[in-house]
Amino acid sequence: MTAAVMPSSAAGLLTLLQEENDELKHYALIHLNKVVHEFWYQISSYIGSVEALYEDDEFRDRELAALIASKVFYHLGELDSALTYALGAGSHFNVDEQSEYVQTLIARCLDQYFELRVKQVEQKEQVDIDPRLVSMVERMLNRCCEHAQFEQAVGVALEGRRLDKLEEVVSRSNDQAATLSYALRVCQQLVVNRDFRQQVTLRTLCCSLLWRHEECTCYQYCYPDSNPYASHPSALQAS
Repeated sequence: MTAAVMPSSAAGLLTLLQEENDELKHYALIHLNKVVHEFWYQISSYIGSVEALYEDDEFRDRELAALIASKVFYHLGELDSALTYALGAGSHFNVDEQSEYVQTLIARCLDQYFELRVKQVEQKEQVDIDPRLVSMVERMLNRCCEHAQFEQAVGVALEGRRLDKLEEVVSRSNDQAATLSYALRVCQQLVVNRDFRQQVTLRTLCCSLLWRHEECTCYQYCYPDSNPYASHPSALQAS
């Protein structure tokens, strides 16, 4: 098998960005994305052309252009701009990727989201949160659940003041009791705001009682002649 040859320059690809033909631009972006971490310093001289492609609503590869712009700004140390373009990249920004670039921007995204949510929920400020920021956080939460990283997902839900997502994480957990216990413990230790801490405590209690009630209802359906509350006395109070 012949090893892939790394190009020595991105200059040829960059000139294609000036062409009128969208297929040539598509080809250029596809291959620039493969070498952007090696030739970001060359691409940075053409960043205006890349940004213009993203800003063109009619251009089919605008999200790919946003991803390349994001990577260039990342290497330039402009993390806020890098995150802005990463949000514009949609599904092209892969939250499952373990690269330093992706992990750095995910951390930046979470920090911004947590700060805005605290202002919105605890300080009752009128805060506009970019829906794309919300979408990226929710993609992260979904990834955590898919990989059975439920403790990490609980932490994101609590830091983001998302009781709805906390319930979702618990419902998807393969050990709901343990996840509920962890959520309550973390909340009591780390959440400073009393009102939100009480909301979490109440929500976890309700989830626990509902879970017990559903478990006992299922048991009673399968074994109608037995006492479903014998092994779960706490469920008696929930019914």
